[in-house]
Amino acid sequence: MLHNLQTLILIGCYHLTELPVEFHKLVNLRHLDVRMSGINKMPKHIGRLKNLKTLTCFYISKHSGLDIKELGNLNQLQGTLSIFKLENVSDPADATVANMNDKKNLEELVLNWGDKYGRSYQNDDSIIERHVLDALQPNGNLRRLTVLHYDGTSFPSWFGGSHFPNLISISLTESKFCFMLPPFGQLPFLKELSISCFYGIEIIGPEFCGDDSSSVPFRSLEILKFEEMSAWKEWFSFDGHVEGLSSLKELSIMRCPWLRKALPQHLPSLEKLVICECQHLEDSVPKAANIHELELRSCENILLKDLPSSLSKATILGTRVIESCLEQILLNNSFLEELGIHDFQAPNLNWSSSNLHIQDSLGTVSITSWYSSSLPFALDMFANLRSLHFYDCPQLESFPEGGLPSNLRKLEIEGCPKLVASREEWGLFELHSLKELRVSDDFENVESFPEEGLLPSSLSDLYLIGCSKLTTTNSSGFLHLKSLKSFYILTCPRLECLPEEGLTNTRSVLFILSCPLLEQRYQKDGEHWHKIHHIPSVMIN
Repeated sequence: MLHNLQTLILIGCYHLTELPVEFHKLVNLRHLDVRMSGINKMPKHIGRLKNLKTLTCFYISKHSGLDIKELGNLNQLQGTLSIFKLENVSDPADATVANMNDKKNLEELVLNWGDKYGRSYQNDDSIIERHVLDALQPNGNLRRLTVLHYDGTSFPSWFGGSHFPNLISISLTESKFCFMLPPFGQLPFLKELSISCFYGIEIIGPEFCGDDSSSVPFRSLEILKFEEMSAWKEWFSFDGHVEGLSSLKELSIMRCPWLRKALPQHLPSLEKLVICECQHLEDSVPKAANIHELELRSCENILLKDLPSSLSKATILGTRVIESCLEQILLNNSFLEELGIHDFQAPNLNWSSSNLHIQDSLGTVSITSWYSSSLPFALDMFANLRSLHFYDCPQLESFPEGGLPSNLRKLEIEGCPKLVASREEWGLFELHSLKELRVSDDFENVESFPEEGLLPSSLSDLYLIGCSKLTTTNSSGFLHLKSLKSFYILTCPRLECLPEEGLTNTRSVLFILSCPLLEQRYQKDGEHWHKIHHIPSVMIN
């Protein structure tokens, strides 16, 4: 036995399921880290290791939860402690013996009741969990707190208020029965708050801010996230608190389908706003002059007047959202760098203005699930566009008049059969800056690709992905590609042959995956290996 051992790191030891029976005899042990290992129970008498400073994970057994009392003497613990399987604590008195309040050096605490899927659940269980959480009150020096799968109907009085003046981060994940949130607004230094999968919350009211009407709620909060609150309908937490959330930089509300009102409107420091899958939200986007990143997905009833003009990144999803704000975004944001447009189901999109000004700042555009036959704006207006992506646009027939931006470096097209059919009209050969081309298409009625003169000589990386009907590659289309360094072919089951010219660069790579005919013919012992053996790096399957 290694009696003098002080540090034991078992990170990633997935097949190690338990520690030795006499583990408690390592009385000099200071640090034990079992994260990402197979260990899911503690050795007996671990509480005798009173010199432990690091104990990353503590698992509670099913035997009456008595071993949570082993934490009682481990008061030198520091850093992060995660306590798992708290559902196995049947007596809150055992949790009291854990003596969490005396662990003054702990900075982060994770309390996990475990996934209760498949377990029968009684009303008494909710009461027990409430009392267990109450008994686990940590020391006031704690800085980060995470609670998972807690099913009490409410939180203990020590949550929020003045009990934890040093807390900077709180994360609450999954609760079926909790119907009221703690008064987090009175935590003076709280910077991050995340609440997700709280299925019993219908209204977030003034109690969220706390009872102290003279204090500004959430005065230090910078990041606030709500996610998967399936019953949440109303948010009234800032009545009478105009200065609340004055430091907030990021607000994210995702998958809250019944939320109708009312978003905080005065957020002077807001830089990032994300609202996704809030189908019934009828409120206005908060007024914030400094928003740099905006993401609106499937929130068709949101009011979109006076959008910010300082955006550097915008992502919008849904026909009505696109109709309401795409033109505003392009007209009013001269510093826009990234634009994502997704799920436009209408036959066309009408613009109120005849011309948009040149967008010098935009570098990346992604268009997904565009079901119109055309785009409402010219692409060459984005003078410095570097990366352009089209995914699942089955009706899109061609690029707008003016063609592609001359400085384009990367073009990716997937699931756009009509657009690919017009590829000889794209003018790729004239794009002297284009380095990377990715094409994923069935190639209906196309025997060979690429056609001679289709691709620019500047191309260095070519990807063919999921081209299910393509049978050959055209050697004459590769002859002038003197800069080509890599050719990736993935899931092209009918492709029979490769070009014999084109991959002559000393750093060239040929990568073939899930192409059975090519794999058979071009492996080292295959009949066509001699045609590609000059390529420096060949990877097949």
